[in-house]
Amino acid sequence: MRKIFPAQIIFLIIFVSVAGFIFNDNISAQPGTETDPVISLSYLEQTLRLDAVVLEGGEEFPVLPGRGVILLDGSCVLSGPDTGQVWFVDVTVGEVYDSAVMMVEGHYYYPLTVAGESVTFTIEAMQTSVVAVPGGSGTE
Repeated sequence: MRKIFPAQIIFLIIFVSVAGFIFNDNISAQPGTETDPVISLSYLEQTLRLDAVVLEGGEEFPVLPGRGVILLDGSCVLSGPDTGQVWFVDVTVGEVYDSAVMMVEGHYYYPLTVAGESVTFTIEAMQTSVVAVPGGSGTE
């Protein structure tokens, strides 16, 4: 016959208590509470908005502060102010840049703040290209 030690009993009591607390919290969550917040449709539409912008070869498109951009198709060069400081990041691979770079399809680029100022960068299409701007293009 196997003996049960006090440490095992304490562990069992703690385990059952925690499991009961977690199970009860998930069962009793009510919509609109802190544990199950209600998100408005207008918030989702604004937050998840993704505008596709078609650029012809040679056309430039400014990306406003606080807005990133994704190259969906084509060939574009991303450039910004000649500050010699880091001014945008390729979020997809975690690289930072301070000079013009050829964009990679499917990568998300985001402008950074340099010396307390928001930096706007420019996309120049080398050929007909499509870029996506999460949160809207800001041109409407």
